[in-house]
Amino acid sequence: MLGLAPGLLLIEILNERYRLEDVIGSGGMGAVYRATDLRLGRVVALKILRGGALADEVARSRMRSEASLAASINHPGVAQVFDFEQDQSARGLSFIVMELIEGRSLSQLLREQHALPAEQVLAVVKHVAEGLEAAHQVGVVHRDLKPSNIMLTPTGRTVLVDFGIAQTVTSEPVTDTGVMVGTVEYMSPEQAGGRPATASSDLYALGVVAHHCLSGASPFRRDSQIATALAHLNDDIPPLPTTMPAEVGQFIESLTAKDPSQRPSSAADVALEADRVRAVVLSRAFLGFRRLWPPDPETVPDVVGMDERDAKAEIREAGMDVNMRRVDVPGEAPGQVVEQSPEGGRPGWEADPVTLSVVSGKVRISPETVIGTTYAEASAALEKLGFEVRRKNVVQTDDIGVVVAIDKSGRVPDGSTITLSVALPPHVTLTPPAGSGDDGGAPTPPRSHRGEPRSRKKKGRDRTQGND
Repeated sequence: MLGLAPGLLLIEILNERYRLEDVIGSGGMGAVYRATDLRLGRVVALKILRGGALADEVARSRMRSEASLAASINHPGVAQVFDFEQDQSARGLSFIVMELIEGRSLSQLLREQHALPAEQVLAVVKHVAEGLEAAHQVGVVHRDLKPSNIMLTPTGRTVLVDFGIAQTVTSEPVTDTGVMVGTVEYMSPEQAGGRPATASSDLYALGVVAHHCLSGASPFRRDSQIATALAHLNDDIPPLPTTMPAEVGQFIESLTAKDPSQRPSSAADVALEADRVRAVVLSRAFLGFRRLWPPDPETVPDVVGMDERDAKAEIREAGMDVNMRRVDVPGEAPGQVVEQSPEGGRPGWEADPVTLSVVSGKVRISPETVIGTTYAEASAALEKLGFEVRRKNVVQTDDIGVVVAIDKSGRVPDGSTITLSVALPPHVTLTPPAGSGDDGGAPTPPRSHRGEPRSRKKKGRDRTQGND
């Protein structure tokens, strides 16, 4: 008796060819089985798609086309797609036949070890990037890169699996524009904003996965999917532990740049850079960090929390160059330094140059992250970003009870008042609560006072295959 995913019927053999033997994973689009191809005598992975995933012929046609293109990817770092078929019985189930990868997923390894050594992570990044390059070369974007889709085999292969929501860069998307597709913890800012994924989106996701492996925590995970999507849009990726070589942090930052044009130009470049950085990490571990590069007498000044002008002056006085970048940080005073790289107290030779992150005074808002959610969810997420939120009730016949419009988007000044329009059905009397003004909703309490920048330097300081 097979252990089946919910909603799937027990079928011993599909199309008089594929004998199902065991469920090895399940996800949003279906369940993955170990199966035997009776015609060719080989063991395969067979993904049966849930009925709702490909309910119409247009969707089936698109998935068949994309599976065909994915089957053209010939690279040891990508699980091969053999075929896309439909069950010839009355059930009409659609399924994809793939190479079976024996091993465990990166997500399983993270659950066991929490964090991984830098040299191991960089090796995984290199191999995944090489697989992505092969996919990108034939026009396939993965769109859902995450630890559970990276398999590690006993023979040392690193294999990218599950192009279940992959899309060809030249095809019409399976999903509508404005709909987020992918796993929100690892998706790119452009996907979080409802825009189409590109090859660069896969590189961003790879950077987030690498950070998770190095730090032991998913860097953008928040208490809800909306908050997590907003974090991808607004928050910088957290710094890695100070024990990590600076080159590793810089590499991860380049992959996770908010602007796709600031990321590496291709997956091939990522593979080369991962190999170079890994060589640096290994050489320092072998010869000893201090023996190879003795620190300069001068150390990097600690200027986090200072005003931009004072911070630049102090770094230049120490004889170091300085770069500035504007970041959108809710609740902080404009012009305040909130982060520096390298950190204060590090050897001066690492400062080439010192990069300061300075508060811009604005926060990025994407309408797609709030429209379609409840007012409570949307207002809570926006208030956490430092905005005052008002409610405006509008009468319409669809989308009842959810947010249907927002009056501001893009890069909005911190502390602004944002009005959310919430749909109510006809024949409902709109009686604004006391103290709500004229817009049909009570205002939120005023924000707490933001901290001012200081003027002086601080003195101290699964056995599954692509389905989790």
